[in-house]
Amino acid sequence: MIGPARGVRFLMNRTNDWVNRALCSSLVSIVLILGFAGGMNVSVAAQANRAPDLVVERLVLDPLEPEPGVGVELKATVTNKGQARVIIGFSVYFEADDKFLSSKQISRHLDPGKQSDVKILWTAAEGEHTLRVRVDAFDDVVESNETNNTLETRVDVRRLEGIRSITMGLLENIGQGLQKTGQALQIQSSNDVAQLLNAFQVSLGTARQELSTSADRISILGQILSSNLAGEGQVQSSNQVAKVYRSTAAALDNAIQGIQRLNPQLLTDAFVQVRMSLVDLSALSIEGISLSGISETVPLMDQGLEKAEQLQAALGGAKNVDVNAVAQDLLTLLSQIGVQLIHVGDGVIQTGQERAAHFSDSKGQPVSHYQSGQELKVSASDANHLKLEVFDATGKPVFTSEAEGSQLNWNGTGGDSRALLPGRYFYRLTITASGSARVELGEIVVSP
Repeated sequence: MIGPARGVRFLMNRTNDWVNRALCSSLVSIVLILGFAGGMNVSVAAQANRAPDLVVERLVLDPLEPEPGVGVELKATVTNKGQARVIIGFSVYFEADDKFLSSKQISRHLDPGKQSDVKILWTAAEGEHTLRVRVDAFDDVVESNETNNTLETRVDVRRLEGIRSITMGLLENIGQGLQKTGQALQIQSSNDVAQLLNAFQVSLGTARQELSTSADRISILGQILSSNLAGEGQVQSSNQVAKVYRSTAAALDNAIQGIQRLNPQLLTDAFVQVRMSLVDLSALSIEGISLSGISETVPLMDQGLEKAEQLQAALGGAKNVDVNAVAQDLLTLLSQIGVQLIHVGDGVIQTGQERAAHFSDSKGQPVSHYQSGQELKVSASDANHLKLEVFDATGKPVFTSEAEGSQLNWNGTGGDSRALLPGRYFYRLTITASGSARVELGEIVVSP
C-alpha cells in the first residue's frame, strides 16, 4: 500500500511529467508554425524532434474472415519509427466501433526500428465493424509525431453462405482504395498557416489509413483462396497493388513526419516515393482492367515536387518565396491528383461490375443462400463460351463443365453425379468474349 507521503510525491511527479509534456508539445507546435511562416533553420527543428515515434504498423485478424460468435485473435504490431529509444512503459488500447475492448502494456524498452506484438481476443458480432488500435493511449511517451498513433481497419463479419466473386471483391477494394484516398486529398484551403498545416497532416493521415486498409483487405481475399487458385494472375496483380498501396502509405507517413519535424527534405523524399508509386500503379492491370489512368497524376506530382523544393528553399533562408502561396499551390495540386484517383477508382469498380458473372436459381433469382443439389444458372452477358471449374477447400477438382454461349447450367453435383456435401468450395469461371478470355474466381458455400 502506498503511504500518504509517497502518494503525494507520486502525484507531484506525475503532474510534473504531464506539465513537461504539455510544454514540450506546445514548444514543438510553436517552432513548427514559426518555422513555416518565417523560414527558420531546419537543423534546429530536427534536433528538437530527436525523439521516439510509436506507430501501429499492422493489425492482423485470425481467422481472417470471422463468422458471428467466433473468437478472433487481434494481433497489433507496434514499431518505434523515431530517432530515440522508448525508455518507459506505454499502453496499447483496442477498440471496436468506438467501444473499449481491452488494453495491453508494453513495459520493455523499444529501440528505434524495433517492434513489439500485442494480442487480445475479440468475439465477432455480425455486421461491419471498425477495429481501432491506439498506441501510447495515455501520452506517456513524448514523441516526434503524435498524429500517427492510431490504426483502423474495417471487418465484415457474416455467415459464410451463398456465392460471391473474389475477383469482384479484389476490384472493389482496389477501386475503393483509390476513391477514398482521392477524397482524403480534397484539402480545404486556409489563410491561417497553422490550420493549413494541420489540415495537410490530417488529410495525409486519412489517405495513409485508407490505403493500408485496402491493402489488408486485398491480401485477405487472396489468402482465403485454395492454394491452386492463390497463384492466379489476378491474385498476384492484386497483391502487387496492395504492396504499392503499403509503400505509398509509408511514404505518406514520412511526409507527415517531414511536416512534424520541420524537415522539408524528408517531405520532398516522401513525395518522390509517392510519385514512384503512382508510376508503378499505372503500369498494373487486373484481368484486363487497367490502372493506366493514374499516369495522368504523374505530371501533377512533378509540379508538387517543384513546390516542395520551393518550400525547402524557403525554410533554408530564401527570402523571395511566399511560403503561404507555395503551400496553397501544393494543396491545389494534391486535390487535382485526388480527383483523378477517384475517377480511376470509379472506373475499376464500374468495369468490374459490368463484367461480373451472375449466379441465379432455376427461377432466375440471384442466389444468396445455396443449398446442396440446387440448380444454378451461370451467365455473363458478353460471353460466347463459359467454362466452370469447382474445387473443394483443399483445391481438389470436384466438377468441370463447359457451354457455348452466355449461360451455363449446373445442378450442384460433383463429378460422381452426387450433390456436393455441405462446406466451402471455390470456383474458377473462364469467360471467353470476342476472342479473349478472362477469369473470375469466387467461393461457394454449400448449406445442408
